[in-house]
Amino acid sequence: MKLIEKRNDPSILRAALKRGLRKTISNYNKNRKTKKARNGNKYETGRVKIVAPSVLDLSKINYRDTFVDFIQKIKDAAKKGRISKIAQVHLCFRETKMVTASGGLYLLANLERLNSEAPYVKYSVTRPPATRINQNDKNRYPVVDSVMNWLGIYAALGKVKREMRQLPMVDCWEATRGSQVLSAKVGELLEKVTESTGQNHQALYRPLVEAMSNSVEHAYRPDLYHGSVPKTKWWCIATIMNNKLIALVCDLGLGISKTLPKTQSSTFFSRITEYIGHALTSDSDFIRASLQLKKSATKLDYRGKGGPDLQSVIEKIPNAKLAVYSNRGSYSYTNRGKAKPETWFDHKLSINGTIVECSLDLPIQGKKS
Repeated sequence: MKLIEKRNDPSILRAALKRGLRKTISNYNKNRKTKKARNGNKYETGRVKIVAPSVLDLSKINYRDTFVDFIQKIKDAAKKGRISKIAQVHLCFRETKMVTASGGLYLLANLERLNSEAPYVKYSVTRPPATRINQNDKNRYPVVDSVMNWLGIYAALGKVKREMRQLPMVDCWEATRGSQVLSAKVGELLEKVTESTGQNHQALYRPLVEAMSNSVEHAYRPDLYHGSVPKTKWWCIATIMNNKLIALVCDLGLGISKTLPKTQSSTFFSRITEYIGHALTSDSDFIRASLQLKKSATKLDYRGKGGPDLQSVIEKIPNAKLAVYSNRGSYSYTNRGKAKPETWFDHKLSINGTIVECSLDLPIQGKKS
């Protein structure tokens, strides 16, 4: 009898009605620009909600264009802000369960660039969920959330960097950026990442500095680059993932396909056409051509500038990998003894810049006591 009386209690019925109403309105308002208030009236919100993909990555075809489209939507929404109007952008990472080194670097670079190009933006964030690290561990860890917090992605959105639980797969990420080629920064970055291992990182040192030099010298050429030259010209990330040292350099400049014709002679292009087998027509063709610039002895039968270019480094280290993403093109070279170590592809969407990524295996027994 008491249970029936409790169910029919007016206050309990009112509370149940309110809960049901809130749930109905919430379901209606999901992903709608025109919202509905509790009194039934409709209204428009100025906030733009952009849902991030499940994987933030540039290396896999399945994820790449979806991720680039997500970045472009942020740019479009952010640039609606003016002196007289604050653009409100809500980034929802509720579905995001993985971020790779290339994805984290590209997201960080674009958000920091937007801070200077589109300052009248107010961001709100739904943070990524906790996920399992492996099938044997039933616990869930906020890995993606921690990586984004550690790298400064939330700071680029105007959020305060939080103190979070230390996770070994997160604390090894390090990032730096600059406008000039500062070789000391590269050394410090690699030393921070590899301080707990016995791995010699010097093989990557000079090639990474060279990649930065190319960013500074060519990616923002004043005769090609429209608008004012940005203060930050390059970003660099180094991390250890799956017992691999991964290092990347990014610029948001013109891309290889636009700068290479300005820096190389017609003789070079006639020879590279013979090597590739056809005229350079796609972004991936220009990436492949750029990798031949410093070869001291290649199928082109000419001597280049020499020096420790990244592909030469990769060719000498077993299981090492080089990847280059520039505008619509992607290229990778993996030293795994395959008959065809090179792959290249052109995508629908452009990243509007260039990222150079290399990874080296770390010896398991090389840990310091």
